[in-house]
Amino acid sequence: MNRLYFKRICLLLSLLLVLVAGCTGSDIDVVKNGVMRGYQTTTVGAAFDASFDNPQWSEFEGEKGERVVEFTGKIRKDVLLDLIGNVVNEPSIQNSYAKNVLSESEYQQFYEGASGEGTTPTDEVYKVLFNIALDKVCKNDAVFQWIVTPDGKGFSLSYVDNNAWGPGVAEYGASKKLFYRDHAILDAVYN
Repeated sequence: MNRLYFKRICLLLSLLLVLVAGCTGSDIDVVKNGVMRGYQTTTVGAAFDASFDNPQWSEFEGEKGERVVEFTGKIRKDVLLDLIGNVVNEPSIQNSYAKNVLSESEYQQFYEGASGEGTTPTDEVYKVLFNIALDKVCKNDAVFQWIVTPDGKGFSLSYVDNNAWGPGVAEYGASKKLFYRDHAILDAVYN
């Protein structure tokens, strides 16, 4: 009887440890299941997983002992277009964007291919080049990082890789020197 009692106690303790371990969520869960100030319409995880292809979540300790959750994912074209806005309907801006994203040789190669023997209207060629440039940007991994509070109950956005989104689109065209602001990127992710 003593052995049976001991086995039951061991089994009960093992089960209790599994349950306790299951209740302690990871820092990734804290961020994914949380909401960000200004973006309370859905959880971080739902917004980011739906807005990127190949979403990957990881966690690590920073240089100063901070608890960091990192998200990487391929930028989806509809999210990128939402970020850029309606300004891209202008052929000259489409062309400028393509020139800033594509290398000179890529631009020339695609321009020649899209224009055929000069029979394709220039506006249509620019639209093709613009879409090729968008596809190239959408192969980039976007990176976001959050720092989790020491108590594990809260978090704050600490890093957005603005360069991954391609050149910013200004009123007069695209420029490699103009980058998107964090809030504009988040607006596109949550839209």
